[in-house]
Amino acid sequence: MSKWSAVDQEYGDDDAEAVDDLVSSKASSSTLDMDDGNDDEDFPSYYPQPKPQRTCLFYGATVLSFIIIYRTEICLGAALAFCVSIAIKDFSSTRGGPRRSKNAFKNAHVFHDYSNINSKYDLTLGSIDHWCLIGDDNNCQCEDPLVPMGKHSSRKWIAQHKENMKVATEAVMKLIDVSNTKEWNDFEGYVPGLDDGWIDGADDDWIYAKGARFGDDYSYLGEDDVFGNDFDPDADYAASYDTGAKTGDETGERKMESTGLDVVFIGDSITEQRQGTSHGEHVDDYVSIKEVFDKTFTKDKGGDFDGIAMGIAGDTSPNVLWRLLNGESPFGLEPKVWWVHVGINDLSVKGCSEEVTLLGILRVVEEIQNKSPDAKIVINSILPVRRNEEGLLEHIGKNHEDQALRKKELNMMDSSLSPKRMHADLWPSIVSINDELSKFASKHKGIKFFNADEVFVEEREDAKYLKVDLMDDAVHPNFSGHKKWNNAIKKRLHEILNDDLEGARSLEAAEAPHNEQQQQQQLPVPTTPFVYPLHATKGTHHAYLYIGNPPQRQTLIVDTGSRLTAFPCQPHCPDCGTHASEQFHLEKSSSHEVMPCSSCMLSNTNAEDVFASDGLSGLRGSKQVPNSCYNNKCEIEQSYTEGSSWKAFEVKDKVWIGTDDEKSSMKEHESHAAPFVFGCQVTEEGLFKEQYADGIMGLSMYTQTLAGTFSQFNSIPHESFSLCFNKVSGQLALGGTVQNHSSQMQFTPFAKKNTWYYTVTVKSVYVGSHKLPGAFMQYMNDFKGTIVDSGTTDTFLPQKIAKPFIKAWEGISGRRYTNNLQLYTYEEFEKLPTITFELEGGLRWEVEPLNYMEDVSDNTRSSQTPWHGKRGFISRMGSAGF
Repeated sequence: MSKWSAVDQEYGDDDAEAVDDLVSSKASSSTLDMDDGNDDEDFPSYYPQPKPQRTCLFYGATVLSFIIIYRTEICLGAALAFCVSIAIKDFSSTRGGPRRSKNAFKNAHVFHDYSNINSKYDLTLGSIDHWCLIGDDNNCQCEDPLVPMGKHSSRKWIAQHKENMKVATEAVMKLIDVSNTKEWNDFEGYVPGLDDGWIDGADDDWIYAKGARFGDDYSYLGEDDVFGNDFDPDADYAASYDTGAKTGDETGERKMESTGLDVVFIGDSITEQRQGTSHGEHVDDYVSIKEVFDKTFTKDKGGDFDGIAMGIAGDTSPNVLWRLLNGESPFGLEPKVWWVHVGINDLSVKGCSEEVTLLGILRVVEEIQNKSPDAKIVINSILPVRRNEEGLLEHIGKNHEDQALRKKELNMMDSSLSPKRMHADLWPSIVSINDELSKFASKHKGIKFFNADEVFVEEREDAKYLKVDLMDDAVHPNFSGHKKWNNAIKKRLHEILNDDLEGARSLEAAEAPHNEQQQQQQLPVPTTPFVYPLHATKGTHHAYLYIGNPPQRQTLIVDTGSRLTAFPCQPHCPDCGTHASEQFHLEKSSSHEVMPCSSCMLSNTNAEDVFASDGLSGLRGSKQVPNSCYNNKCEIEQSYTEGSSWKAFEVKDKVWIGTDDEKSSMKEHESHAAPFVFGCQVTEEGLFKEQYADGIMGLSMYTQTLAGTFSQFNSIPHESFSLCFNKVSGQLALGGTVQNHSSQMQFTPFAKKNTWYYTVTVKSVYVGSHKLPGAFMQYMNDFKGTIVDSGTTDTFLPQKIAKPFIKAWEGISGRRYTNNLQLYTYEEFEKLPTITFELEGGLRWEVEPLNYMEDVSDNTRSSQTPWHGKRGFISRMGSAGF
């Protein structure tokens, strides 16, 4: 029976579209994973519900393993820029449903306290008690507040997004000397899809190619089937490029360090007014608004500050988040202040509850803080809104059906106030959200809250009135409103920037005598990545982690498919297996700290499906099960489909990565150690008990990984890493890429289809010179897409391409394709085809037979040296039906 048949039996084969038959392929420690499953099953609804109890991650998943070509030592060199991970529970993207005509507004408050969120390090949120502002959770059209959402079906939206990218890019380009050809090319770099392959000063589309900033990758703004046949992917191709990663040019890096901007305004239509447009189209009435903005925020026009505005009408927080991740926050755009104004469309257009609206705003703030940790962030309050053209306001705690009260209030009004006493249904909700934003800002350094009520609202005898003479319509300020608002913002910016300067001087003077010893030991932020050796044993690559004081070494699997780092600890794991190193002895480290239940870092998130492997069995679907607290310890648990598992409790200690030589590691690397939370294993079962490595080092897109922690403590220059593998060793570079390999570095974008995994887009698959039909590529890229996983040794392909793959392979080799043991002469082996994966951006990944056929004759991979007689091989690549 094939292993695919076994999978079908275990998980059922009722839905051929949702369950992938899998075929393994073992060759190296770098993999791609593809999902051919049901998206609703893989990502349960975000509405309140029990946590999904899936038994296996393989359900609806397919995996493609990137096999390293050992002979030429091609490495997976793309730096993996981390998105800070924010999770409430599994989410879907959109929820539709009927809308009520009259708003009851029974949920005008936020049920949880979100003010204590550390949005820079780990935004961990509570459950959403109510999703929709009106009625039950099916009664609105909210988007997931934590997931970026682009409006790819709107040409106007795309056009304005491109205009915003142009504005941001031009701000960055002011620092580049375009007459210097070398500097110009160093900044731009190679962008696939253009006519000559390079963007240059004479090419008009440099503006758009410069814009996108979604990690170190490229991303399309849309697809042909969305925009129609006349959509030009070359003209609308957005790319980002890290000059330091390309050339390491110090001059270029210094010039790109900051744009010199004082402030960047990001938001919805109210922000777009400052650009003189609505939905990307010129509006005569907004010309004066743009002019007054320019006079305030352009020094060349007499302003106190230099600033830019980037808004799009109708945008919600997820829309703004998508824009930030796709071009409106390019490399080099580092203003002193980000001014965020968004939320009204989440509340009034989508009908989202106060809590969902709040989470969306905080997610935008978190992304900005992650990108620009040294910048100040100002959260502008949601403005009060008019209910209709006749006017609105606005009264808290008053019964406006009381005719006597209405008459009394009308007598107090003049022309500057709302002419009609009509209760603003949204006002209690807006107040609730603004109060939470204010509390959040007060508890977080570098984040400020600006209450625009001081401009647009007047208070009289405990009643609040909207100054409708400052409003253009129900939502948008007019020229007078923007002018007064700009003046208030200007005053606040002076306070923020002056306080920042004076505060830094005062703090330095006050803390100098107290921190003298610490400052003497403090090292500057490094400017180049640190490179650590890897070694390969039994199909996986390992790194050496040093923990504690005095340091103890552990050998860990380098796994981009999981997020947790864990290994056995003495004396807590007496039944754990024998591994490469002695167990970490907890009590011998004077610097360790067992995390109490009040300070859990790893066990305070919801259960998440992850990938992990042990280097023996290839991919293993895994699930972090709900955690608990026992004896004031934060307990975590990880289980795997094939039966292995481990349990641990959280411990914080100083860690660093080094070599197998303890003395040289202490000398060269200990100075860059950082406090890190890991799992101290108390039990391990199955393959985890039998494996060579002591434990596992998770490097997925999650803030609590080593890369994220080292970046937070300035131990590495950037929150990124790269891996390079050869047959018996390799390199792990933290903080960037190292281009010391023998062939030219190639790049491919991450598809960014989910939160945790590194996914890429497969454009074509070749078996030898035979190209598989293009229609089958959708199965390689649907749902989660193709996942890169360094801890998985096998390659898994979708069930749908099994027949054409097998037919092509057997036609070339003259042999039957199977995952069972087969004997080959050297001549027969030489006839086996090379498998080539063509990825987004033009990268071609060629996997030769010696890398996807495991030589089991002597438990090593096959040699290029001819052999006599026959040798046994097992294929570690394939598809269903083998």
